[in-house]
Amino acid sequence: MKAQYAFYDSLYTIYGCDSIVVTSFIFSEYHLDQKNLLICLGDSTLIENSWYKEDTIIIDTIQAANICDTIKLYMLKVVSPDTSRFDTTICEGMQLLFENQVYITSGSYEIYKTQQNGCKNLMILNLMVDQCSILTKGNMKIF
Repeated sequence: MKAQYAFYDSLYTIYGCDSIVVTSFIFSEYHLDQKNLLICLGDSTLIENSWYKEDTIIIDTIQAANICDTIKLYMLKVVSPDTSRFDTTICEGMQLLFENQVYITSGSYEIYKTQQNGCKNLMILNLMVDQCSILTKGNMKIF
């Protein structure tokens, strides 16, 4: 939408009307260039010659030669990693397959998995290897 307005003003001297001043205003639409950006926690990004590492909104207005302004709107979101905790126990002599890795020893293991957005999730596996009682009944072992 474009709107145009003209304002007229008469200037007088002691001899009467001297001149008329016409001031014109043209209000034009602007162009909005919006970008939604994601970065991983601990990362930073360069936007319009400044570095950012926290959630923020950046607005920059660029004047164009054709009088229509461009407004650049950057919406920066910092993605925090998800942390999942898995506590499990296995019997001595057994193994645990977790995220394509085999575990046989008690301990706390940190496994990082990349999300679709490129950020990493942390999974903590707390594995306890216990001496389980094994009962033998016929050819069957019962834990």
